[in-house]
Amino acid sequence: MVTATSEPSATRGSTWRDRTIAALLLAAAIGAFPARGVAQEPPAKPSPRDSAAAEALFEQGRKLLAAGKLRQACPKFAESYRLDPALGSLLNLATCHQLEGKTASAWGEFRDAEQQARRAGDAKRQKFAADKAAALEGNLPKMIVTVTDPRPGMAVARDGVALGDASFNTALPVDPGEHVISAEAPGFKRWETRFEATAGKRSSVVVPPLDRADPQVESPPTPTPASSEQPPPQAPAPGDSGITGRTVGLVIGGVGLASLAVGGAFAALFFSAKADCEASEACKDDDQHSIRHTMNTRGTISGVTLGVGAAAVIAGTIVFFMSPSGSGDDEPANAVRVMPLFYARGAGAVGAFSF
Repeated sequence: MVTATSEPSATRGSTWRDRTIAALLLAAAIGAFPARGVAQEPPAKPSPRDSAAAEALFEQGRKLLAAGKLRQACPKFAESYRLDPALGSLLNLATCHQLEGKTASAWGEFRDAEQQARRAGDAKRQKFAADKAAALEGNLPKMIVTVTDPRPGMAVARDGVALGDASFNTALPVDPGEHVISAEAPGFKRWETRFEATAGKRSSVVVPPLDRADPQVESPPTPTPASSEQPPPQAPAPGDSGITGRTVGLVIGGVGLASLAVGGAFAALFFSAKADCEASEACKDDDQHSIRHTMNTRGTISGVTLGVGAAAVIAGTIVFFMSPSGSGDDEPANAVRVMPLFYARGAGAVGAFSF
């Protein structure tokens, strides 16, 4: 918070007359309250340690105030009063704030000191505090805060200090100088403004409606399909490829028939070579190993392919006739699954039945 300082200093080029008036005010304040006094109806009795610290801070504040070091003196009095709320500390704090130019703070503190002195029966200090407060009251800057669009959970603050709802639309004393008014609410952007308070004048601040932090964009409604339209085709269930058991049976049977054809061809070549070998008695010669090898190879291929073909035809026939005709129905209770097996020298099939 930027504040105006009413106590001139030599470093800022003040006149001799201003320095003399400030010195007389300081001397009057210090002479009127040479001691802190005692706390008046404190909420809790301070501990000996806090009381000792408050006394030390009070003495330091008096020395700084006598030297004209207001910025250092006022915090000393404030901390002393916080630790041990004695009437003397409060009067010195109010005087320090008055000389510093914080007239609203000083006015409130003098009013508080007046009440404490009345309860304590201290007529001298009561009159002093009342006269000081009356002298400041007519020249206090005042501020009115108006909220045009209150929101749930809305927080309005002046210089970082929250303002209650009762503070709105009411002229409240403020210290001269610059002040910051802010407002925020859940789901809305923070709003902030600055204004300058001038002695004896009234300022008005209007908090406008807050902008939303993330405006919601309304999406167009999804059109509802008419009742006459056909529903979209449903995707097959996981694991369902759309191939029926009868199709698998036909494929296996087709492979079996092809294998029988190949096996039959090699069988014909085998028997033809065998007949030629026996007729010419060429195979009886021990040197004709290549002729016998070729004949035996044809016989082996013929036997393997014929066996595979026969097994595949049988398996395909079983799968075809035991599979349901529909493509999307569940498998029947009396289902059969057949898988052909191939070996180096033969073939077979494995079947699985469920009832």
